[in-house]
Amino acid sequence: MSASRFLVLDTETTGLDVHEGHRIIEVGCVEVNNFQITEREFHAYVNPEREIDPEAQKVHGLSLARLSNEPVFTEIASDFLEFVRDNEVVIHNASFDIPFLNNELKLSGYEERVDQVCKVVDSLEIAGRKHARQYNNLDALCKRYNVDTTTREEAHGALVDARLLARVYIKMTAGEVGLFSDSESQSQRKEHALDPAAYKRMRPILVRATDEEIEAHEAYIRDLQPRLQESEGP
Repeated sequence: MSASRFLVLDTETTGLDVHEGHRIIEVGCVEVNNFQITEREFHAYVNPEREIDPEAQKVHGLSLARLSNEPVFTEIASDFLEFVRDNEVVIHNASFDIPFLNNELKLSGYEERVDQVCKVVDSLEIAGRKHARQYNNLDALCKRYNVDTTTREEAHGALVDARLLARVYIKMTAGEVGLFSDSESQSQRKEHALDPAAYKRMRPILVRATDEEIEAHEAYIRDLQPRLQESEGP
C-alpha cells in the first residue's frame, strides 16, 4: 500500500449515465489512518433536482421526495473539495464516480476537478489484477475478504459502502485483518476479523511478471554477466 493514510469515497446517483443528465444524490467519504478507519468523514445527501430512475432507487432506496429538502451539490461543493484536497482517494470503479463528481463541480461553477486536487486510486483495477477472471464488485470482495455486510442488507448507501470498501481495501492491499476504528468495541473487532483457520483456506495470490518486465530482467542479466566476469579476473 502506498500510504497508511488515505480516504475512501463512494457516491449514489439518480442513474447510470452522467451524459443523460443523471446527478449525484449522496456522497460518502471516510478516512483511514494507520490502516484503521477513523471517525473523520464527509457525508451528504444531495437534492438532484430531477427524477430518480426506478432501477437506481431499488438499489439505494432514495427517492426524490426524501431528498427534496437536502442541499443541492453547489451548497456542499466547497466543503467536499477541501475534504479530499491533497489526499489519496480510493474509489471502486473510479471511472463511474469521477465523471459524476466532475460534472457536479462544473455545474456548480468550479474549474477544479476531483482528479486534479487529489490522487485517485481505483480499487477495482487493483482487484482485477489480484483476482483476474473473477467477480470483483464490492459484494464479491466483501465475501472474499470476510467483511461483514450486515449494514448493507436493506439498501446500498455511499457512506455504508465507503466503510465497507475501506475494510476490503485494507485487507486486499496490506494483508491486514481486524484493523478498524478505535471507536469500535472489542466484540465488533472480533466479529469482523478473519478466523485463524481461514488462512489455511485462502489461496495464495500469484502476481505474474508482464512480458515487458521479463524482457527488462533478461536484459539486466545480459548486461550483468560481462561485469561479473571482469570482477572475477583471469
